[in-house]
Amino acid sequence: MYHIPLPLLKALLFKYPPLLILFSYAVATILATSLTATGQFVNLKIDGLYLRRPISVCDYDDSTITLIYKVVGAGTEIMSTKLPGEKFDILVGLGNGYNTDKSGENPLLIGGGVGVPPMYGLCKKLVSEGKKPTVILGFNTAEEVFYKEEFENLVITNM
Repeated sequence: MYHIPLPLLKALLFKYPPLLILFSYAVATILATSLTATGQFVNLKIDGLYLRRPISVCDYDDSTITLIYKVVGAGTEIMSTKLPGEKFDILVGLGNGYNTDKSGENPLLIGGGVGVPPMYGLCKKLVSEGKKPTVILGFNTAEEVFYKEEFENLVITNM
């Protein structure tokens, strides 16, 4: 686990109600090794608030961590106002993540809403292992659907 201030690389506001935010953070090489499995999460410190905000990691590579979250309270509202170049105090590499050893060749992934972002990283890992996941995404309304195209681009069996 590392406790490092990270600069915000980009922030993209999805235009779907309710408001969803995608953040990509530039990360140092040392952080790439602190994320050891898909499904891990980070804790973000928000200035002026006592508790950190746990956010699942959607995706990561050697240079970025991608987080997607829904604005539902004061902490995520403050996060949504951050601009590229601003820094967060972030704890990285929390949680055990997913073990894909027992997933079989054709795993079924089911998730919706806030469960979609960490499932994307899992799906990406399964595909990289030569497995053929089937994904079922669930949302309250058609207007809330997000990341559907990203899953489709992973060459998934069915959606």
